[in-house]
Amino acid sequence: MSFKGGNLDAREIARRTGSQYIREGSIRRIDDTLRATAQLVDGTTGHNLWADQYDETGNDILAIHDGIIRRIEQSLVGNTGEIRAEEQRKSWSQAATTLDEYDYYLRRHSIFYEFSPDAMVRALAIWNEGLARCPGSGHLKIKLGWGRTLCNQMSCAAGPFDFEEIRRILNEGLADPALPLIGYRHGLWLLASQASENFETQTVIATTRELAENFPSDVEGLMRSVNYLTRLGALEEAGRLLELAEPLNLRPMPYFYSEAAYYHYVRDDCAAARPFLDVGGFPEDRLVRAGCFVEFGQLDRARTEMRRAEQRFGIRSAKDFPVDLASVPEVRARLEAQLAKVGWPE
Repeated sequence: MSFKGGNLDAREIARRTGSQYIREGSIRRIDDTLRATAQLVDGTTGHNLWADQYDETGNDILAIHDGIIRRIEQSLVGNTGEIRAEEQRKSWSQAATTLDEYDYYLRRHSIFYEFSPDAMVRALAIWNEGLARCPGSGHLKIKLGWGRTLCNQMSCAAGPFDFEEIRRILNEGLADPALPLIGYRHGLWLLASQASENFETQTVIATTRELAENFPSDVEGLMRSVNYLTRLGALEEAGRLLELAEPLNLRPMPYFYSEAAYYHYVRDDCAAARPFLDVGGFPEDRLVRAGCFVEFGQLDRARTEMRRAEQRFGIRSAKDFPVDLASVPEVRARLEAQLAKVGWPE
């Protein structure tokens, strides 16, 4: 706040504070609305990278203020945030001989979120190249573990990879004394993911609690945790984390909505799932949407969703259910019974 009302530009403030980016903004009241404006400026060039406006209503000024700040934080520093996007652009503009550990992380990040088998193969190549240059990098080891895990799930050409070998690489990464916070966060994500696949319920609960305690604004980590806990039937824990995530900005990735819809469907509450189902586009979303349409008596819409699941994802019967729907027996049985009322497309 020492620069409030001054005439210094962002580059001078960045120089004095040693910052790479400067966030500028203001909060003011308009009638019963609290309006926040914010912009992100590159501290080196002075260029405006991002700007947005947030309106909130209510009587608890401190709670509204806190909620706005968390939404701005997610927009800027989340995995799809503006700072990450700008850093990725810079990493790809560098010569290969100048790349360091974080540059390799950024380069693969721009590919990783394509979520396709080919993208996983390309991301793995970048991580392996990075580890060859930075063999002690715990962060790159954790990301290599993530890539191998998703490669197995997608049956990509570079796999399959051994589960225990992935866990070993993960543990090495988490043990790195120089592990950055972002690496620690990604390591906890992977540990929870692996533990859920191995039905280690107590490990998942402990790890997701650690994530929520250390990264309360990490909406992606919170929603991943909701999924892992829901699959294991730890619905009370999942609901607690969903309550933490819902006030945050869920817009960056559709699967945030998918995890919320899945949680409510597992609880046999299609009414609560419905607002989230309208956004998600993953295989389980199509099927859960169809099941809920059956429950609502909208059979034609259910048939349409089942047809789309077949056309886009090749799901022609219950044996093709995604793991989230197939791994919980009571959920699978309920969905099978719902879909049987309309029949699979011929």
